[in-house]
Order: sequence, then C-alpha cells, then structure tokens
Amino acid sequence: MLKPGGLLLLLLLLLLLLLLLLLLLLLLLLLLLLLLLLLLLLSSPNLRSLQGLENFLLRNRATSCAGDVYGEYEKLRKLGHMGHVREYTTREIVEFLDLVGFRVEHLVFRGDFGRGWMTSVTRLIVGLRPFVTYVARARVAA
Repeated sequence: MLKPGGLLLLLLLLLLLLLLLLLLLLLLLLLLLLLLLLLLLLSSPNLRSLQGLENFLLRNRATSCAGDVYGEYEKLRKLGHMGHVREYTTREIVEFLDLVGFRVEHLVFRGDFGRGWMTSVTRLIVGLRPFVTYVARARVAA
C-alpha cells in the first residue's frame, strides 16, 4: 500500500511524463512544419544571359561571367577553391534540384550589365539578365 506522500509523488511523475510526451509531440509537429516551409534560395550566373549569348555567338565561349577555364582551375592551386568552372542553364539546375528533392517554384532573373544598350535590352527581356535566383521548396515524402 502506498503512503499518501508516495501516491502524490507517483501522480507528479505521471504528470511529468505526460508533459514530456506532449512536448515531444509539439516538437515533431514543429519539425514537420519547418520541413513544409523549408525554402532554398540558390543564385547562379545565367548562362543564357545577353552576355552569355554574346560570348557564345561571337567568341565561341560557353560562359556568361566565368573567365578562362584553365584560369579557374589555377584558382584551386592559388586560392584553394575553383570558382565557377562550369555554368549551367536554368533547365539543368531545375532538373538537378528536382533530383535532390526540391521543387522550383519561381525563377528571379536579376542584375544588369552597367552598359546602356545591354541594360535596356534586359529591362525588356528579363530572362537575359546576368544572374538567376531559384526559389525552391523541399518536397516532403508522403
């Protein structure tokens, strides 16, 4: 038979256990909410920018802002990183993000060239701007 003090202690322990279980449930719900809201903002040079098209058509180079490929590899030796060795099209990045579990919701083309006519063109055709930001949301497995 439990003493009155022992019964009170048992009830307090059960109440504490119930509170801990509720807290765990709340944390799990919060984690699920964060996963549902998880956004990725990825910024990249726009290979299909006006500068990229100019480089491709007039200079036979497939870059928009990265320089010489050999020079980028030299950065690895000098600086410890490579920089932009290869630039990607928007389709390649969207496909890659899809493969790793993200759904791209929106593309934001941004930046200008600081030169009159190129900036004027990119104000009319935003897809030719030098940079693109991908707004993607993590997919949650059902």
